[in-house]
Amino acid sequence: MSVSSWRASPFLACGAQVALTVTNAGPAIPGDQIQRLLQPFQRLAPDRHGRRDGYGLGLAIVDTVAQAHHATLTTSARPEGGLSITVRFAHGAHPKRP
Repeated sequence: MSVSSWRASPFLACGAQVALTVTNAGPAIPGDQIQRLLQPFQRLAPDRHGRRDGYGLGLAIVDTVAQAHHATLTTSARPEGGLSITVRFAHGAHPKRP
């Protein structure tokens, strides 16, 4: 994912939840590849976007932080290309203590 092509929606309060949605533009991502991108060091082929930067850690970190805060993370491929990622934090959720 290119950092220059993402867009975050403002935090949206939904009853007792707060949600943050981030979308990006880019080539279409096959639905069966999305969950793989949540694993560390997983990237799509560099020829998809013409760049070789990144280590494939971004979405794995987001997923880990969401879990630590008892948040839910949902991902979906956008019909026009790219991803939409939403993190929903429940009211009163606290991170796990070591």
